[in-house]
Amino acid sequence: DVADIGPYYEAARKYQKNSGHKTFLCQYSDTQVNDAMFNDNTGVVKVNRTEIFDLSQRCILQGHVRLPARCPEIEEFARQCCNCARFEEVDKRKGITVNRYRPTGDRQDHFRNALNYFILAASGHRIATVSRYKKKRQLVANNTG
Repeated sequence: DVADIGPYYEAARKYQKNSGHKTFLCQYSDTQVNDAMFNDNTGVVKVNRTEIFDLSQRCILQGHVRLPARCPEIEEFARQCCNCARFEEVDKRKGITVNRYRPTGDRQDHFRNALNYFILAASGHRIATVSRYKKKRQLVANNTG
């Protein structure tokens, strides 16, 4: 389970404590350069915000997200998933150009963030990092024969 850590930190920690299962609270970062980091000690997963939005964008565009029958809730989910766009901005502190996702339209992007948290939770990861690269399985032959 992955849930939002903010803006209601106390409520998030309470949910985490009372959930009855392993729950990580997600902390987005604009500066993190490595893969998502799950910390079992703090119960926090840190992930680069642009990277996880890029990943969920690819999942949507490549048809990996299949929605059930249309209903108002599913239409709202789809609308909010489309309510984010990637913009090129200048980082004022560093003076460099960066890409960031920003909410558009009515600025409601809660379901898009929920999709990001689902992707993190579904990664099956609980040890160190979520790799952005699939690793090929190595077959080892046992020639002790």
